[in-house]
Amino acid sequence: MKILFPLLFCTMITSIILIGACDKDNDNASSCASKCNMPVASSETAATVPSGLVGTYTLTYTQINPGGPFSDGDTATFQISANNRMVVTYKGQCVDIGNPILFAPGTLEVNFRDNCQFNVLFGASEKVSGGLNEINVGTLSFGFLGQFTAD
Repeated sequence: MKILFPLLFCTMITSIILIGACDKDNDNASSCASKCNMPVASSETAATVPSGLVGTYTLTYTQINPGGPFSDGDTATFQISANNRMVVTYKGQCVDIGNPILFAPGTLEVNFRDNCQFNVLFGASEKVSGGLNEINVGTLSFGFLGQFTAD
């Protein structure tokens, strides 16, 4: 019995440490079943999410041109992470998008191409001073549809 108690105690402590480590590894994991990772073509520039864009945002859509899955006044939630992913949740559907690109090197808009769920491009633009400016929505062939902004 004297040996059993220390053994159980050590096992319990080890389990708690391992569970905590696993949770930390999954902090940026998405529960979204739809994962979208269009490859970055050789003619494209891979993007890195600036730290000023990292966060979770609930934004409202303004339609500029017809043709997308969103209408004026629709709201969606965007989670932008430091691991170069964007999770978009809209009307109970979500998509976890990776492999962002830039339209041109040095631009302030990180573009996530979703050919899995909503079939649009989401362009998260950063203010010059830092922080989210807006999320533009376009066709996968780069036609402008509208934008999500804070109320």
